[in-house]
Order: sequence, then C-alpha cells, then structure tokens
Amino acid sequence: MLMLSFEMAIGDGNHSLPAHLGGVLHGFFEGAVKEQAPHLLPVLRPGGDNKSAHFMILSPPMGQAIEHLLRFGVMLYGVAAEAWPVLVRALVVQQLQQINNRNVRIRLAWLQQPGNPAQALMAHGRLLDVSPPILEAPGTLYRRIYAEQPPTSARRIHTLTFRSPLLLASRKAQRDRLPATGALPCPTLGSLLDSIAQRMRELEPGLAEMTGLPPAWIATKACRSIEALTSAADPARPVNWDYFSTPRANAAAPPPTHRRLRLPGIGGVLSYPASNDELEHALLYWGQWLGVGQKTTMGCGSYVLTTC
Repeated sequence: MLMLSFEMAIGDGNHSLPAHLGGVLHGFFEGAVKEQAPHLLPVLRPGGDNKSAHFMILSPPMGQAIEHLLRFGVMLYGVAAEAWPVLVRALVVQQLQQINNRNVRIRLAWLQQPGNPAQALMAHGRLLDVSPPILEAPGTLYRRIYAEQPPTSARRIHTLTFRSPLLLASRKAQRDRLPATGALPCPTLGSLLDSIAQRMRELEPGLAEMTGLPPAWIATKACRSIEALTSAADPARPVNWDYFSTPRANAAAPPPTHRRLRLPGIGGVLSYPASNDELEHALLYWGQWLGVGQKTTMGCGSYVLTTC
C-alpha cells in the first residue's frame, strides 16, 4: 500500500466548500480515472461496485477551514499501488476541471509508503524529472514495521481521533435508530476490529498473513461488548454531511441532475480499554492506513491512533 498526497491551490468562487470534502474529492479522483485512465477502473474496483475498492480518499479534517490551499491524499492498495504514476498524471490533467465551480491547481505532490519518508513527485505545479521512487517490497516493508511496533503490555487505552465521519452501523441501525434518535450508535471495539480485519483481508492479504490474522477471524463476544469511553475534550458526536451524486444517464430520460444526499456519521474521539492482545493492537495500528467502516472512497473512516 502507498499514499499519494497533494497540495492544491483553489481559487475564489461563489460556491462554498462543504464541511466534509470526501465526496468532492471522490468525484475529482474517480472523474480523473474515468476520463484519463479508464483501463484502471477494474484495478481500483476489482470486485465491482459492491466490493471494497482498492483506494481510499484522505480528506482534510471535517470542519477545517479551507481558504486557498487544499491538502488531501489517496491511499492505494494491492495491485492498485503499482499504478500510481498513471494516477498522478491523470489527476494533473483533471485539474483543468473545476471543484464546486472553483479553479484548482495542484502545486505539490508526494508519495509515501508506511514507515518511510515522503518522496516529492511535484513542485511548483510541475512533475519532477526524477527517477521513479523505489518502493519497498510489501513483505519486507510489513515485516520491518511490524517488528518495530512497541510492546503492548503497558498499554491501557486506545484513543481514535476521527479526521472524517465514521459510518459503521448495520442497515437496521441506519433504518430504525437513525430516524428515531437522529444519531447512529457508537461502535463497540469488536465492531471496529471486525471492519478493519475484513478490509485487511480484502485489500492487503499479505499484510493479513504477516500480522497473523486468521482467514475467518472475528472479534470475541467479550470484545463486542466493549463500549467507547466518553472523552471530555472531544466526545464522539453525530455528524451529517452532504454528498451530491449524479444519477446514471438514461437515453430515454432528460439529462441527469445532481442529487443531494444527507449522510450520517460519527465524529470526534472514541476511546476504548486496551488489552494485551497483539492482534488487537496491530489491527488498530494498520486501520490508520486501511480506514474503517463504510464510504471510505468518500473519505470516511480515517483516524489517528494514540495508545497509552
């Protein structure tokens, strides 16, 4: 897996940017692929639309003020990571399009693998004429990072600070509880671990093997009962964000129009008691790169982990 990071200059305009930019950046990225590199669509979505996509949008923290600079990232997994040179060029061409009717220009770009320093790909709006960065083989990379993880025996609390909305709830909870209470239930530790484990098996099976994740592993019943602790500084809270979708065109119908979808999520900090289980710690660590929950291609489920 690897991360592409971009710094984009964004012009003035009459249309304000939404609080959560995941949907906007999702459209910008997938639009670039569809128009500039359509042959990569099966690589990014090898299982089709209903399976985990092999990319994740990393949007700015929800609610962060965006004036003239927008920084975002794209995580690439498995074979999709090998296509990074084509994707970078596709995004450079795509910047000729506008975002929310505002002109944009990519100024800087970097490439980074977990545990390694970032390598510059663009400067002052131009692709650098340098040799392609040498990527560390995934097996070697994962072994090194896994070996460098500190011991877990002294750790007592996992703190997950969500940079973007978390959507991790059953269809029943979304259908029944959300209309009744206006909020989704906070996930248990077990449900977080299950989601990350599933994504690891689908997106980075080599990493799953390296961390000792069994093929059919699920969290224990006891782990599923561990509720989130309340953070006094930034407690978890319900959030709603807008996504403007374009229905598929139909030759017999008028031109498609944008539809505004109001999507739910959870923001803020989720903290959980930590055990000495190494797999628990490994899943939460790698979840920072893999994401958790649903709508990760729209920037959801991104967090920073602090375990102490």
